[in-house]
Amino acid sequence: MKKCLKIISKILIIFLALLLFLFIIFSLVPIKTTMISHRGYSSKAPENTLSAFKMSAEKGYKYVECDVKFTKDGVPVLLHDNTVARTANVKNENNIQNLTYDQLLEYDFGYKDKFGDKYKNEKIPTFYQFIDLCNEYDLHPYIEIKSQGSNKDLIAKQIKLLVNYTNENLKTSATWISFNYDYLVKIKNLDDTARLGYITNEITNDTITQALELKTSKNNVFINANFGYLTPKKIRLVKKAGIGLEAWTLNVKAIAFILSPFV
Repeated sequence: MKKCLKIISKILIIFLALLLFLFIIFSLVPIKTTMISHRGYSSKAPENTLSAFKMSAEKGYKYVECDVKFTKDGVPVLLHDNTVARTANVKNENNIQNLTYDQLLEYDFGYKDKFGDKYKNEKIPTFYQFIDLCNEYDLHPYIEIKSQGSNKDLIAKQIKLLVNYTNENLKTSATWISFNYDYLVKIKNLDDTARLGYITNEITNDTITQALELKTSKNNVFINANFGYLTPKKIRLVKKAGIGLEAWTLNVKAIAFILSPFV
C-alpha cells in the first residue's frame, strides 16, 4: 500500500512539474494571436478610465476594449454597468440614463474599493476623450455598445453619432461589438465597411446565420464568443461558415497559446 502511494506521489509531482514547465514556456513564447485589453488595463487601473487605457499602451497593447453608454443629456461616456455604484463607490443606484454628464463629474471613478486612493479624483471619460487617446497612442478600439433602453429612434440617433464621430476623428480603424444584434445591423447600414463582432455566450446555427447577414462585400464580421462555452465542434461550425472567431474573456496566456491555432 505504501509503495503504491509513493508511486502515485511521484507521478503527481512529475505531472505538476510538467504543467509548471509548460506554463513557463507558454508565458515566454510570443503569441501571434491578437490580445485585447479588456476595459483597459483594468487589473492595475480603474476600468474604462483614461488611466487604464494609457497603461494598456504602456504595456504594449495595440487593441483596447471599452463600454459605451449615454447620459441623460446625450453624452456618450465609458461605463460597463447600468449605474455608477460599483466603480464610483457610491450608493447611487440611479441608471446612467437618469444622470447628466455634469452630475457624473461630481463622482470619483478611481474605484476606491479596488485601488484605494491611488487614482483618487479620476473622472469618467467621454467617448470623445477615448477616441483622442486612441489617436495619441495609436490604439485600435473595440467599441462595445451596451443596451440603451427601448427608445428605438433615440438609439438609432446615438449609434449614428458614435459611428460618424469615429469615422471622422479616428486616425486608424475601429471594431464595433455588441450583444445586441440590432445595434450591429444599424452600424452596418451606416457604414458598410465597419468591422463587426457579434458577442454571444453560445454559438448556435442562429448566431452564425445572423453573423452572415451582417456581412457586406467590404467589411469583416466575426463572432465574439464566451471562451467558457467554446468546444471544438462549435469552432469548426464557425470556421465552416467562413466567419471569424474571437474569444472572451481569456486571461491566461498559456491557454491562449494552446487555443490560438484553432480560433
